[in-house]
Amino acid sequence: MSKRLQMCPFSCLAIDGQTLVMALGKPPDTTTFGDYANKFAETVLKMGEKYQRVDVVFDRYRDKSIKTGKRRKRKQRHRPVRREIVNDSVPLPTDWSSFMALEENKADLARILSNHLIEHSPEDEPVVVVSGGFAEATTVKSSDPDLDVSSLMADHEEADTRLMLHCIQWTQ
Repeated sequence: MSKRLQMCPFSCLAIDGQTLVMALGKPPDTTTFGDYANKFAETVLKMGEKYQRVDVVFDRYRDKSIKTGKRRKRKQRHRPVRREIVNDSVPLPTDWSSFMALEENKADLARILSNHLIEHSPEDEPVVVVSGGFAEATTVKSSDPDLDVSSLMADHEEADTRLMLHCIQWTQ
């Protein structure tokens, strides 16, 4: 363990969920969204193994948003393909970039990853807290049922701003 972590009585890692999805891309050894969720959770837990808590925050995708124009331009670079993720056994798309070009796909992916993280988190440490990826915008879930996450219930569109709430909660 690093000196810095040894000195801290409490350590936490904050992860922008969508950024991690983009960094992972489409791993070659994954064929279904269940495989992808396993790989994502494995990556989060590996990154967070030296921390007491890991917070994963996802973006929200609204129809009317200041970011709509930017998203529309991004769609023009790819031929978006809608792939509804109804369960873990749905096959991953062949063209990952075209899949990721649609907000609806990203929202579905965030939902499956959020639920998977909470359902498959260890019972002790790190405690996993997830927000932004659930069907209801303000839902926040923790792998520790005793952790009060009510101060994290927000409907910010950007994970970046919601991450600030998570950081504030750690300091209290």
